Amino acid sequence: MNFNDILVAIDDFVWGVPIMVLFFWMLVAAFLGMATKYAEGFLAVKYRVTIPDGRKLGGPFYYIEKGMGTKWKWLAKAFTFLQFSLAHI
Repeated sequence: MNFNDILVAIDDFVWGVPIMVLFFWMLVAAFLGMATKYAEGFLAVKYRVTIPDGRKLGGPFYYIEKGMGTKWKWLAKAFTFLQFSLAHI
């Protein structure tokens, strides 16, 4: 969320809705986004692995598999497939 988003929300808000309601929901959305980003970063660091040449690997693929167990490995594979397929559109 940046300054332009706030200006557009002020300019295009639904008539009859107080502007403070818009700001409240913008703050709620911002805090949910920050909490999600923090949780993803925390889990990526907690479940990262070190490969033999000393590099560290981590991310959603690792914390889904290692944090949730091997029965959720299909979810890590699906996430990997979707991320790489959508990244190359």
